[in-house]
Amino acid sequence: MDVKFYLCPTCGNIVYKVEDSGVVPECCGSKMILMEPKSTDNGTEKHLPAVEWLDDCTLRVRIGSLPHPCTQEHFIQMIAIRLKDGIIIKRLCKSACSDYPQAVFHCRKDEVTGVYSYCNLHGLWHLALDPEIR
Repeated sequence: MDVKFYLCPTCGNIVYKVEDSGVVPECCGSKMILMEPKSTDNGTEKHLPAVEWLDDCTLRVRIGSLPHPCTQEHFIQMIAIRLKDGIIIKRLCKSACSDYPQAVFHCRKDEVTGVYSYCNLHGLWHLALDPEIR
């Protein structure tokens, strides 16, 4: 399953598609922008998700190998996991953000195929996972 995330350039709304019919979503009277996820951290701030299985059905996703700024102007807005048959999104509250934003998901190891994070300043990030090698 291929997930696509779109951003409204006017208001900042984010939507995702799990099926793509080729139609670009619209918001605020204009077409939304397809966000191409990055998969390599090159800057001083780290945005790539890191996964840790706490047990067979509990996945913790942390963002960054270094502390991430958490201010009203710059924060991790969401963390999502892509499953073989769906997606689970956790919205993070910018007022309760920590230096290492994280979310906990309950799912089976063999279901998870990827992890996403979204920074309101630096965009969408993706870590691909192969459930067959866990």
